[in-house]
Amino acid sequence: MAAAAALAVLWGRRIADLVEERPWLSAEEAAERLGCPPVTHRRALIAAHSEQRIGGVRLYVLGVVQELAGAGMTEPGRPDGVERSSGASAAVIRLAPGQEAAAVV
Repeated sequence: MAAAAALAVLWGRRIADLVEERPWLSAEEAAERLGCPPVTHRRALIAAHSEQRIGGVRLYVLGVVQELAGAGMTEPGRPDGVERSSGASAAVIRLAPGQEAAAVV
């Protein structure tokens, strides 16, 4: 079952990438164009929607990092991120030495 879930995630990433490149396509149309096997179709579409959501969150978090870096509170760069099985996402932004906390989650 783990292999099937991993395969669905890979298909989902490909679907999300194609929708990003061609925004006029729906996720379902992208799955069909890529030849996503019907057996993984549903899981792949769920994974694709998750990838799209993560992409939007990632842009927001990178904006926060830039603002904090501009204020001298952190170094510019990519934060660590994780998505929980519940669908919740979290990002860790490590703060510069001398701040009251080591990181912002």
